[in-house]
Amino acid sequence: MISGPEHKVMEVAAKIAKEKYNRDVELVVFTDYATPNAALDKGDLDLNAFQHKPYLDNQIQEKGYKLVPVGNTFVYPIAAYSKKLNRWQS
Repeated sequence: MISGPEHKVMEVAAKIAKEKYNRDVELVVFTDYATPNAALDKGDLDLNAFQHKPYLDNQIQEKGYKLVPVGNTFVYPIAAYSKKLNRWQS
């Protein structure tokens, strides 16, 4: 996963995985978007959760990764900031 708010969500998910399903989850935090898919493709990880489907599809096409989505996770709202605009309608 990528560091940031996702980390807190994944900590809760790991706790639930242990308590409810007796599954141990080791969280690995990355600080960039290139490394998680490369690590997964090499077999260094069992799964990752940090990207939307178009990004994954692009990475598979560009890098030749043998990765497939196995499920969906959470989606965060996207914020937009501007120094020129003060309303979304602008």
